[in-house]
Amino acid sequence: MLRILFVDDDEPSIEPAKKWVKDKIKDIDIKSCTIKESITVINQILPDMVINDLLEGLPSQEQTDGLETIRSIWKNWFCPVVIYSARPDLAKEFDHPFIKSVQKGKNSESKLETMINDLMPHAKALKEAEKHIRQQFSMALRDIAPYAFILYPDDELKRREIILRSGRRRLAAFMDEQSRIGSDLASWEQYIFPPISDQILLGDIIRDSMAAIEDPKSFRVVMTPSCDLALTEKQKPVNKVLVCHCCSVEQGLELINMKSMKKDKLKDRLPTTVLSQGYLGPVLALPGLKGILPSMMANLKHLELISFDEIGLTDKKYRRIVSLDSPFRELVAWAYMQVACRPGLPDRNLDKWCDEIIAEVMNEEKKK
Repeated sequence: MLRILFVDDDEPSIEPAKKWVKDKIKDIDIKSCTIKESITVINQILPDMVINDLLEGLPSQEQTDGLETIRSIWKNWFCPVVIYSARPDLAKEFDHPFIKSVQKGKNSESKLETMINDLMPHAKALKEAEKHIRQQFSMALRDIAPYAFILYPDDELKRREIILRSGRRRLAAFMDEQSRIGSDLASWEQYIFPPISDQILLGDIIRDSMAAIEDPKSFRVVMTPSCDLALTEKQKPVNKVLVCHCCSVEQGLELINMKSMKKDKLKDRLPTTVLSQGYLGPVLALPGLKGILPSMMANLKHLELISFDEIGLTDKKYRRIVSLDSPFRELVAWAYMQVACRPGLPDRNLDKWCDEIIAEVMNEEKKK
């Protein structure tokens, strides 16, 4: 059963909508509260969907306190929201597929029903995800707790810390293992967007804040190891961060001598070389993420040093756009090592060497 919370200061005005929804939609539990109570109530009952008014008091006053409720939902308890208000246009800042809008008025109850039904599959999916994560975390805590008591039998604080920290790490391992089940990953699923860590990491893709989003040349990939970028009580990060420049797909194909290939031949070779391996020569393939970064390639030979203080999530010259998930982060290090750490060999007569090998093979065949 899904929990639906109506947030509105005028309870009588939403009674028809509540009755309509309850009659038309099965297996739901409906509760309601005022806008002032909403954040507290949401934290208490953890609803699966919120039907949210925006205006507190009379519509003419336009006190949009309901916006704070949505902001709190987005930050603390993410769930689908239907903005059910006389002025839904006041919520222009929220552009998300999990937010729908219905203007109160004649026949608005049926429109509200439609929007709730549209969001119902997403609410159920979130509920299933929540249940699964909670189950996995329970298993992680179950396995970790005995060792915490063995290590710290008389120190409750340290026990609590290690159970929480190790439980989180074990949960992450559980969830990573589960992600291997099912269909193949979409190309962009290697990205963590927005970045989770407040520290700069190897493989972070950054963008020149003053340059165009759609221009591949605006982007760089962090090549410095994450351990050298960490800011802790015992360690300061490096002053300069090594990055490589990105380029268009066309320029990347040119770097690996594939630009002139016909479309059908390119389609045959790309999956078996660049895309399956992730890199080829100095080129690292980076899929696009619509509206965030274009499809592009990183040139592992086009390097630059950028000041550590110039990179950040906001208000910096270079903005961190996405992080790479594991093992794609490690792929960046491996690809760069193949370019930067390869031995420099002199030119050799490879054609003659090839002839010698073929002749040897033929001699072995004759002996048989």
